[in-house]
Amino acid sequence: MLFVNFVVKYRAMFNPPEVWYHVRLPVRADSYVEDRTMVTAFVLISAKRNMIPETAQALSALEGVAEVHSVAGPFDIVAVIRVRTNEELADLVTGHMLKLKGIERSETLIAFRAFSKFDLERMFSIGVD
Repeated sequence: MLFVNFVVKYRAMFNPPEVWYHVRLPVRADSYVEDRTMVTAFVLISAKRNMIPETAQALSALEGVAEVHSVAGPFDIVAVIRVRTNEELADLVTGHMLKLKGIERSETLIAFRAFSKFDLERMFSIGVD
């Protein structure tokens, strides 16, 4: 299990001086990455209509593919990729993903930053004021 270290300020109700505590909070492994060199990408995939479930299953089996979602709209599948380098991303997308039989075309979006209100609120809501 991963832990994130925080220093928090606690003011006791009957003891006015402020006290600082070092707190270790457990977090889900997929929501926190200590190594900030991770590359996250979203691959939008158009798949053959009769092969969407098989293509999604094949994608989820590839190393580096963190999540696979079937979606409505101009694309059929969205794959979330988390790898260490751009070279690994290029190899995964062009060398492995696009060789799958069900994929007709794809568009890759590389993430610059992650903004998640859910994760921020969860990490900072430890029950102290």
